[in-house]
Amino acid sequence: RHSFFDLILEPGEKQTVTVTLKNDTNREMTIEQDVTSATTNINGVVEYSPNDIEPDESLRFNYDDLINAEREITLPAHSEKTVNIELEMPNEKFDGQLVGGLTYREKIKEEEVVPSDQEGLAVTNRFAFVIALLMRQNKNTVEPDLKLHNVAPGQVNYRNVINVNLQNPKMTFLNRMHVNAKVQGIDNPDIVYSVNQDRMQMAPNTNFDFPISLEGDRLRPGRYLMTMTVNGTKDDQGDYTATNREGEEVTYRHEWRFEREFTITGAQADDFNERDVTIEPENRSWLKWLIIGLLLLLILLLIWFILWKRRKKKEEEEKAKKEAEIAALRAQLENQELPKIPKE
Repeated sequence: RHSFFDLILEPGEKQTVTVTLKNDTNREMTIEQDVTSATTNINGVVEYSPNDIEPDESLRFNYDDLINAEREITLPAHSEKTVNIELEMPNEKFDGQLVGGLTYREKIKEEEVVPSDQEGLAVTNRFAFVIALLMRQNKNTVEPDLKLHNVAPGQVNYRNVINVNLQNPKMTFLNRMHVNAKVQGIDNPDIVYSVNQDRMQMAPNTNFDFPISLEGDRLRPGRYLMTMTVNGTKDDQGDYTATNREGEEVTYRHEWRFEREFTITGAQADDFNERDVTIEPENRSWLKWLIIGLLLLLILLLIWFILWKRRKKKEEEEKAKKEAEIAALRAQLENQELPKIPKE
């Protein structure tokens, strides 16, 4: 029994490999057969089975275009069947490896789904296994490379992280990958997050988001600097050393150093903090009382303005009335004849 195929083929050459499936149960089974190119997940582990990870832009040959295989296979009870998988090597010459996998899973019918006690959930039990599939045209050595793409805030399992996207653009594995990284605030240097993680692996022509945990802290807006050293391919004769989490010094053949400034906006911080399940919601009761206080002040100002307006209007009316009375009295006096004074 083999857990992988490692094939060397000439450009354009075709070959058929076989997989034997066996059903030891008392019922008929339908097996789903999937073919996919390998990817790298956020834990630095190579995935050979189908997933939601997008193919990397450096992937020149996708297994979907190179392999012809049945999508479903029916196995009667207590039977076995040999399945043929037709492979075709690309016509273009290259050094390196094409890496992918064959995944076999039992197809579950709706009536076989077991309801769960929790509303909206269902439980299914089915077997699955994966066979790694490697194809190459020669045994020429290809040295790995590593590139830094984006650095941005994100989440893993609803917990805040800083995602550092790393790409392996070469047609070879990056083995025994060791990452030592730090994120520090530029506006606030007291903000520091670091990680030291080793024993990772990247599949050829893949990328993944390496997460730097905030360890339950809130994301805070501002400018930050990410520095990272990545080592790969353990080699006692290598030129680079790194210390792992256990305090052991390990020698590597390759090393890459990256540095990148990035910014976390207020909107990003609010959005991720609200969705982080480890962060207690901020106590905003002060804001409620502030709003209530401002509303009361506004009402008092409005009442004062109305009363002031009424008072001013009354004063103006009284002033106008007095002025009218004075004017009327003056007119009356002017219309009266002055008394004549007798002559002596």
